[in-house]
Amino acid sequence: MKKKINIKFLFVILTAFFMACTNWFEGGNPTDAAVPLIIHQPANVEIFAGENFTLTVDAVSTDGGILLYQWYLLKTGNTETSSTDSTTNSYEKSFSYSILHDETNNTLSVSGAQKGIYFYVCKIINVNEDRKITRKTKAEIETSIAVVTVINNTEIPTEPETPDESEQSEKNTSITVNVTYSSQEDINLTVEKEENLTIFTASDGYDAYAWKVDGKTQSGQTDSRFELNTTSLDGVYTVTVFAKKGVFEYSSSATLEVIKTYTVTYISSKVPFKSEVNPIATYTYKTGLILFPEEVFEETVVYTFAGWYYDQDYLTNEVTEISKGETGNKVLYAKWNVNKKDKDGNLIINETLIPNSSEILAIPLGTQAVIDKDTPDSSVFTNGRKVKLSPFYISQYEVNEQLHVILGRYIEEVSLLPGGWYNWFHAISYCNKLSMLMGYDCVYSYDLTEYGFGIITDPDEWKNNPELSSTIPMSTYFDNYSNWKDKVKIDISKNGYRLPTIAEWEFVARGGDPDAEDWNYTFSGSNTIDEAAWYAENSNNETHESGTKTPNRLGVYDMSGNVLEWCNDFYNDDAQIDDAKFMDEDGYVVNPMTETISAYRCIRGGSYLSEEDECKVADNGYEVPCGRMWWESLYNVGFRLVRSAW
Repeated sequence: MKKKINIKFLFVILTAFFMACTNWFEGGNPTDAAVPLIIHQPANVEIFAGENFTLTVDAVSTDGGILLYQWYLLKTGNTETSSTDSTTNSYEKSFSYSILHDETNNTLSVSGAQKGIYFYVCKIINVNEDRKITRKTKAEIETSIAVVTVINNTEIPTEPETPDESEQSEKNTSITVNVTYSSQEDINLTVEKEENLTIFTASDGYDAYAWKVDGKTQSGQTDSRFELNTTSLDGVYTVTVFAKKGVFEYSSSATLEVIKTYTVTYISSKVPFKSEVNPIATYTYKTGLILFPEEVFEETVVYTFAGWYYDQDYLTNEVTEISKGETGNKVLYAKWNVNKKDKDGNLIINETLIPNSSEILAIPLGTQAVIDKDTPDSSVFTNGRKVKLSPFYISQYEVNEQLHVILGRYIEEVSLLPGGWYNWFHAISYCNKLSMLMGYDCVYSYDLTEYGFGIITDPDEWKNNPELSSTIPMSTYFDNYSNWKDKVKIDISKNGYRLPTIAEWEFVARGGDPDAEDWNYTFSGSNTIDEAAWYAENSNNETHESGTKTPNRLGVYDMSGNVLEWCNDFYNDDAQIDDAKFMDEDGYVVNPMTETISAYRCIRGGSYLSEEDECKVADNGYEVPCGRMWWESLYNVGFRLVRSAW
């Protein structure tokens, strides 16, 4: 009869065999938990009495077990007992392998250490419950002994602090060292000074064993001579020597004051310093420094000083002073804001001053000019027509070549002469460009909403728009002229730059006061043309710098002669054709403008090529707005800038 195999017994045997094999292939003894591997032994410690310390051991388990740490105090160097935490236990000659505590923290912390010498050791236990089948789930190892030395009134020197590299390399500094004494007991200190060194020497008869500077022990300084490098110091320090005489301990102190002189370098990238100004100043921690004022710079109309900063991008806070107590060499950068105008009102564009670009307020703010009297020869201020004009600014001078160049026109030799060769579309294009540069709203636009482009104010987009046939027309023969002529919109309620209406132009040309005598002058500012205008008889067939003739009552130049000036209005024989659009309830036409489309735009004032009659303020001329070809030359046509101030 065959015997039956005990299945349960066989299962146990196979399981034990399998686990044993697994342990074997893991690299350990198949019957033992692995001994912990110590990476770093606990270090020796040397401290003053009353201070705290920690001991740390780094170890790893090689078989995935959990490490426990047991710290033992072996013995002391005197009869005093060390104060330890609950993880510290008296060490016996024969280690007890009973687990006194199960701590997974590898650090021992001790507070309030007393004078003496102490010896600590740590037992590290690896616990691996996976070894239960062999009943040997633990393995242990001891660390080397850590010696803790606790001394009264001194500490073992530590490594010196490494000065910051930038401090070591500081230049342009000088050092003043002052020493005063507050000796204790009877140790006398003498002092010598060498370059970058102050040398202290304790009196004979004392065995100096430590030096401190502001409570920090100085490494390597354990005899009666102490050399202190002052290059990295600045301020007041206490130097203390600790010494023995027989069985007694003494200390003595001296006060060391190091005064370092630092430099402040000022940098201005926009405006130069005055020739007599040295852009480098000095200060100490005791004095601080009041920073350079704006007066140290050359005069400028383009920029306004906006303070000193430690960074070139002005991202930090403005620096107004270097306070007492601050140290270090410093570099300060001047921040400059770009002005929009100088004190005379001339424009500043792209950090460039444009001479003769100032403007005046033709009508006081908050008022309206009322013109309801007949003016001889005028087509604007006629008998029975009552006109109101709102406040506006107008250029004192005709727009010169320098402004044309800033706005994008190429001129080989730039001067302050008023620019010619400008058709009406060029003029309004530059008005919008200037408005955009100066932060104003554009007056001129093209409404291309029906074509999906919206309302366009940027002149660069005008030039590249297919519905406007790409380029500003320069002749009535251009196929795209009708597109430009019909689609331009003018909104003089905007505050941007624009051309004047003929009503505004003539109001200013006559001096701005209907009740004054000069309102009825033939030319702007005078009844004598040679006083007021450059024209065919005196110009030598060339333009002249605006402002060289007599201004009118408002201080505006060249509204007679020099160059003709574009206005907003379409030209019609009847300048009042659109009055109904601008009529208020009292019968006044308010800010009128001729809007009925014609082939021409108005030009006023005459030019250096004009005869005397064409320079009269009442003369209302006209020209094709897109002319620029040789048979439609506009070399004597320029413009003057206006801005609404409603």
